[in-house]
Amino acid sequence: MHTGGRIFELQSRLCDLPELARRGIGAEQLAANEIALSHSGHVIGIWRAERGRFMFIPAGYREAAFATDSMAEALSFTLKHLDAPALN
Repeated sequence: MHTGGRIFELQSRLCDLPELARRGIGAEQLAANEIALSHSGHVIGIWRAERGRFMFIPAGYREAAFATDSMAEALSFTLKHLDAPALN
């Protein structure tokens, strides 16, 4: 699957997670290979897809803090990362 398809699938799967909806976290496509996770109008992280990999860049960072080839790992990481007390 090409990069745009993978990021679209990740966005779709993130939007289907009830844990994110309960916390008021949304996922919006920024570019063909990027989606932003936001809470209360503030970006809290960006998922970027490049060369078959997902890379997560937390808000305020310039580089990815996590990278994986796996959709399941990207979803799991998102849930763990967003389990911060400020977002609960």
